[in-house]
Amino acid sequence: MKNNLESAILNLESARILGGLWGAIIGDALGVPVEFMSREEVRKNPVTGMRGYGTFSLPPGSWSDDSSLILCTVESLLDGFDTTSMGELFIRWFTEGHWTPWGNTFDVGASTMSSIGRMMREVSPEEAGGRGEDENGNGSLVRILPIGIFFSRKPVEELLNYVHRASSLTHRHPRTLIACGVYCLMVSALLQGFTPDESYLYALEQATIYYAKLPYAEELPHFERLFSTLISSVPETNIKS
Repeated sequence: MKNNLESAILNLESARILGGLWGAIIGDALGVPVEFMSREEVRKNPVTGMRGYGTFSLPPGSWSDDSSLILCTVESLLDGFDTTSMGELFIRWFTEGHWTPWGNTFDVGASTMSSIGRMMREVSPEEAGGRGEDENGNGSLVRILPIGIFFSRKPVEELLNYVHRASSLTHRHPRTLIACGVYCLMVSALLQGFTPDESYLYALEQATIYYAKLPYAEELPHFERLFSTLISSVPETNIKS
């Protein structure tokens, strides 16, 4: 009975892990053809299935740099957490098209490009990411999911340490680290069976405690809406993207 229960739990967790990874990559591929379009443009021609030849003139099912770096991160984790290995795979993606859908790297963010350039000049991977506010973006947030999955059972401080180190390959600004941290705390809770609402509240509770110290504390006003616990009720017109 015990073995059957443990097997069922493992199967459910595996399904959630694969669902998260596939969901991220499929969602990315659905969005690539309409990247940079306004909401009004997409509303007139909504995405209802896989299509191509839009923004980047690529065949249906093509994923972007976001998914390529997710896959590079997954590959690096097969041998454990090693930012040197992770950085080498990021360089292979940038220079050789590793884990790209058609062997060509496209749409590389400016901060990511600069950081990979530093790694190619033998800057330590964990010091390669920019720390300036103008280098602060979502480039690490969109690839951080595998870290949240891999360390989901670790204590909060250990989980966030790995998250911050992985983010730092391309983005080291404290605001970015907080965003990646909250996201991975939610991933951790979801994998442990929490509902989405419970996971959101858990992530806020843990993040409020952990990020109360400098240099993170001075960045928390930027997360006022997220930390309000009312994020689901924010009207679409108030969300810029």
